[in-house]
Amino acid sequence: MHQIGVVIIGRNEGNRLKNCLLSVVGEGQTIVYVDSGSTDNSVELAKSFGVHVVKLDLSVPFTAARARNAGFAALLELKPSIEFVQFVDGDCRVVENWLKRAVDELIAHPDVVVVCGRRREEFPNNSIYNRFCNMEWDTPVGEAKACGGDAMMRVEAFKKVGGFNSTLIAGEEPELCVRLRQAGGKVLRIDAEMTLHDAQITRLSQWWKRSLRGGHAYAEGAWLHGSTPEKHWVKQSRSIWLWGLLLPLLAIASAWFTWGFSILLLVIAYTLLIYRIYRYCRQRGYKSRDAISYSMFCALGKFPELQGQIKFHVSRLLNKQRTLVEYKSANSNNFPSAVSAKYKKYIAIVGSGFVADYYLQTLPLHPQLELVGVMDRISDRSSKFAAFYNVPHIYDSLEEILKDPKVDIVLNLTNPSSHYEVSKACLEAGKHVYSEKPLAMEMSQAHELVNLAKQRGLYISSAPCSLLSETAQTVWKALRENQIGKVRLVYAEMDDGLVHKMPYSKWLNKLGTPWPYKDEFEVGCTLEHAGYYVTWLTAFFGPAEIVSAFSSCIIADKETDVKLDVNAPDFSVACIKFASGVVARLTCSIIAPHDHSLKIIGDEGVLGIDDAWFYGAQVYIRRSINIGHKRWEGIWKQSLPLAKKAPRLGYRGSHKMDFCRGVAEMASAIAQQRSPRLSAEFSLHNNELVLAIHNALETNCTYKMTTSFEPIEPMPWAKS
Repeated sequence: MHQIGVVIIGRNEGNRLKNCLLSVVGEGQTIVYVDSGSTDNSVELAKSFGVHVVKLDLSVPFTAARARNAGFAALLELKPSIEFVQFVDGDCRVVENWLKRAVDELIAHPDVVVVCGRRREEFPNNSIYNRFCNMEWDTPVGEAKACGGDAMMRVEAFKKVGGFNSTLIAGEEPELCVRLRQAGGKVLRIDAEMTLHDAQITRLSQWWKRSLRGGHAYAEGAWLHGSTPEKHWVKQSRSIWLWGLLLPLLAIASAWFTWGFSILLLVIAYTLLIYRIYRYCRQRGYKSRDAISYSMFCALGKFPELQGQIKFHVSRLLNKQRTLVEYKSANSNNFPSAVSAKYKKYIAIVGSGFVADYYLQTLPLHPQLELVGVMDRISDRSSKFAAFYNVPHIYDSLEEILKDPKVDIVLNLTNPSSHYEVSKACLEAGKHVYSEKPLAMEMSQAHELVNLAKQRGLYISSAPCSLLSETAQTVWKALRENQIGKVRLVYAEMDDGLVHKMPYSKWLNKLGTPWPYKDEFEVGCTLEHAGYYVTWLTAFFGPAEIVSAFSSCIIADKETDVKLDVNAPDFSVACIKFASGVVARLTCSIIAPHDHSLKIIGDEGVLGIDDAWFYGAQVYIRRSINIGHKRWEGIWKQSLPLAKKAPRLGYRGSHKMDFCRGVAEMASAIAQQRSPRLSAEFSLHNNELVLAIHNALETNCTYKMTTSFEPIEPMPWAKS
C-alpha cells in the first residue's frame, strides 16, 4: 500500500472548505489543512473533521506557495514515509477515485513527478467569469509544461528541488514545474476528472484583480526563468506589453498625423486578435457564444495584466516585498451575523424539489446552519440532490428524521397540500419547523399548528422571509424616519406575465429539476406569490383589519401538457385596511405583464422599489412639490442607500433572494431564547390574509380578520 498525503490550503473558504474536506476525509490518507489567516470559521471546521491544522504566522505575508510548503513540512512530520502528496486548494472538491488513479499513473511512469487531471468549474453558469475559469482549466491531455494548484507529486522529487518558491504571490506551480523538469522529471496531464472548483467570481472587479495577478505572475516567472532555453513566460509577457501598452500608445501618439487612421488600425488589430482567439476556442469545441465572450475578455485582459506586470517591476526596482492580490472575500461576509454566531443548529430537509435548490445555494451564507440530511418521497430525486450538494445523509422516511436527535429544525419544502401534515408530525416529534408558504391550506389547520407549537414550546415559521432583506429593511427604516410624511395608501404589484404562454416546461434549477408547473397552476398565484408583499405590509403597518378582494380564474383553458384538476385564481386584487389606518391595494396575477413594484404614498412623497424579489433592489423616494396650481410627484428619483449591502448570491434567475435567511433567523432566536421575527402568530396572520384573498374566488365578499400579532422588531443593522 503506497502512502499518500493530502495538503489543503485555504483562506476564508467557509462551506467550500467543508465540501473539500468531505471529498478526502475517510480515504485513509493523512490530511493537513493550512489556514492563511481566515476570519471565518475555517479553522474550527477543519478541526471538527479531525485533520491536522497549521495556522500560518500572521506577521509574514501570505502566499499559496508558503502555505503548501508549510503543509508539506507538517505532513512529513506526521508521517515521514509518505511517497505521494496531493495538493488541493480549499475551494475545490476532489473527485471520487482520483487519488487512486493519480497514484497508479505515478507508479506506471517512474519518470513522471507530477500528475494532474481535469479541474472543472462546479458552477460555470453562475457567471461569465466562472465559465472563463472552466475553459481555462481545460488544458490539453499529455505531457505538459505545468500543473495548477491541484496536483499529485512525488515527495522525493518535490523535496529535491526545495518545494515551492514561497516568495511568489502567484504562478508558483508553473515555476515549480520548470525546476522539476530541469531536474529530469515530467509533468503529465491525464484524461481523468480530478477536482471541482468553486471560483465564485461574480463581479468584473474580481475578474480584473485575478487578471492583474496573472500579469504579475507572468512578469515574475519571466524574470526568474526567462533566460533559460525555454524562456519561461517571456512570450506571454511580451504580448501583454505589446497589446496593453505599445500598440495603444503608438496609435494615440500618431492619431493627429494620420487623421485618426492609426486608431482605426488599432481597432482592426484588436479585432484580429479576438478572432484568432475565437478560432482557437471553436477548434477546442466551445460554443460560439462562449468563444466570443472568452476571446473578447482575453483581449481586454491585456490591460489588467499590464497593471500586474508594472506592479511587479516597480516592486522589484524599489526592493519592496510583494503582497498577495486577493480577488475573493470571506465566504460568509455577505451576512456578517453568520460569521459572529457562536452556535450551531442542525437542519434536515423534507422535499428536494425545485425550490430546495435555492435553499442549498444560499445555505453557505449561514455557517451556523448545518444540513445533516434530506428526505424526499421520490428516492431518486433525494439521491441526486444529496450527491450534487454533498448532503451527508439520505433519510428513508420522515419518521427517520423525527427520530434523529441531532435535528433541531426541519425545513418543510414539500407540496403545499402536504405542509400541514409534515409540519404537524415534526412538531409532535419535538422539532422546530420552517415551512415554505403557505403555512397551511386551511385556517383550521394553521391554527392547529400554531397552537401545537405553543404547547410544545417550539417555533414554527413560514416563508417568505424577504421581509428580512436589505431592501425591505431599508424601506421600513425610511418609514420609521417619516421620510415621506404620513402614509395614506400603498400600491403593491405582484404580476408575473402570461406564464402559461411561456416555455415553463424548460425552466430547470441548477440540479436539472423542472419547475412544478402543474402544482403552481393548481395552487394559484395568490397563495404562491401574494405573501411576498403581504409580509412586508403587515410588518410595516401592523395587523390587517378588513380585506375586500376579488379573485378569478380568467384563463380556465391554460395551455399545459397535462390536465389541470383545479382552476385556481390566476388573478387577484385586494384592498386591505390595516389597524394603523393605511390602505393598500395588492394585485397578483400570472396574466398581466411582469410588475413587482411597490409604491408607498405619503403626504410628502412616494417611497418605492421596482422588485421585491431582489434583496439589493434600489429604494427610491419621489418628493412631492407644488408647481403652480398643482401638486406634482417629484420628477426625479432620490435613491436611498441600503441599510446594509445585500449579498451577492451564487445563482442566476428571475430573483435574487437569500432563501435560508428565515431559517437562520429562527436558529438565532432559538439560540438567544427569543421570539423569531417571523413568529408563529405573524405567519398565522399572513396565512389568513392570503387565504382571504385567494378564497375570494368563491366568497367574493369583504372579510374581517380574526388573528393578530405583536409588533415585529427590525433587523439590528437596520435600526435608526
